[in-house]
Amino acid sequence: FQLLHLPANDSPFRPIPLAKLCTGVAAALPVIADGEKVAVHCSRGRHRSVALACSILIGMGHSAEAAMLIVKTQRPQADPYIWYIRRRIEA
Repeated sequence: FQLLHLPANDSPFRPIPLAKLCTGVAAALPVIADGEKVAVHCSRGRHRSVALACSILIGMGHSAEAAMLIVKTQRPQADPYIWYIRRRIEA
């Protein structure tokens, strides 16, 4: 078990830094490639974890739109479409 703590804001005024999303993706992809699982968590599971989960899916080759749909389908309370989170995912 490895833990990577990436504290980030969840605000339209202070968006999640792209560097933190890239760090999370860079850490997750080799684990997934080795056949292991990755857990992504934030306090409510609606925005920050969703942005990282979508970023990981994009890193695996999915489009941003497909990644958002996958996450929303698997976790209905997720909100990847709120404008400031969607902007991070698409970036």
